[in-house]
Amino acid sequence: MPTCPSCGATERQHKAGTNKSGTGRRECQACGRTYTPDPKAQGYARPRATARPPAARP
Repeated sequence: MPTCPSCGATERQHKAGTNKSGTGRRECQACGRTYTPDPKAQGYARPRATARPPAARP
């Protein structure tokens, strides 16, 4: 069971939908706060390839 980062409670944690990335959110019934237990990393998983410079025209 996840632990509330605000009050530290481990019981009375209920599902509270998902965030934009699809990760599940939880709501602590002890303090009323919502949180994401294990948030996904934001951004790209690996560096994006850079675009090639345009070819020189004669």
